[in-house]
Amino acid sequence: MKTKLVMLALASLLILKSQDAFSQATIDIQFIEPGKFTDACPRSRRGSERELNDTLEALRKVIVESGNKVLKTGDELKMDVLDVNLAGDFPATQSLSHEIRVMREIDWPSMKVRYTLKSGGKESKGEATMSDMAYLQSGSLCSGEGLCYERRMVERWFRKELH
Repeated sequence: MKTKLVMLALASLLILKSQDAFSQATIDIQFIEPGKFTDACPRSRRGSERELNDTLEALRKVIVESGNKVLKTGDELKMDVLDVNLAGDFPATQSLSHEIRVMREIDWPSMKVRYTLKSGGKESKGEATMSDMAYLQSGSLCSGEGLCYERRMVERWFRKELH
């Protein structure tokens, strides 16, 4: 009897969890002319097309995950990313064969977007430039995950602007 109750409770929990996975907003991300972005290749000044595509897919994931934390079930967000400038930069004095991205206060992350949000029967449109000028003073360190400064910037923007 006890085993049946435990199994029933676990099955109910799994059903609730699976419903949760499907109760998310619809988020559509488009990158507009990514070849002209200010800085979208984290490993080199002149990144390859593959590196650019990998970065864009990572940014897409960051935006979708951040949006799903804030937006409600049934909300629809369409976002055009118009420009990306990753945190840090490659000093001009560095050799192209030994490039290292250096994080300094003057090289904060930013991203320019145009968006349309449909929520609760209302539609709002806008353009915004996300940025985090104090990205090095946040108190929390990056744990080696890629685009951690950009993730924090996007999450803050969603909480502040679209919550």
